[in-house]
Amino acid sequence: MSHTCFYCGYEIEENKIHEVTLIKSQQESDETLCDVCYSDWLEGIK
Repeated sequence: MSHTCFYCGYEIEENKIHEVTLIKSQQESDETLCDVCYSDWLEGIK
């Protein structure tokens, strides 16, 4: 089963997904990110 990255739309293999919780307008949303977008997301929260 493959997943799609929330930000870039890239198809991600099952063993390479990163699950994150994003908060927009006071609502939580669980999303899946690829390695590149996850890395960018980590840099953004520093």
